[in-house]
Amino acid sequence: MTKAGKESDALWHEGFEAGQILNGLNPYPDGSRDADAWDAGWAEGVLKRIGEDYADDPAPSGWHKLLQRLAGH
Repeated sequence: MTKAGKESDALWHEGFEAGQILNGLNPYPDGSRDADAWDAGWAEGVLKRIGEDYADDPAPSGWHKLLQRLAGH
């Protein structure tokens, strides 16, 4: 894995931990790759918090699954 990939994974895990405690304050600049990685982890952390299926490692589908659950689908 590249250095950028490892950093992205670390940011994902940081977001995942924040999502589990429902802290939605992403500390990275909007639209940046760092923010995207953090947001993806956050969405999976929220899914874990609310008892839904979640990924415990970086996966691109977190937002999609979270939004479907919130929409009642």
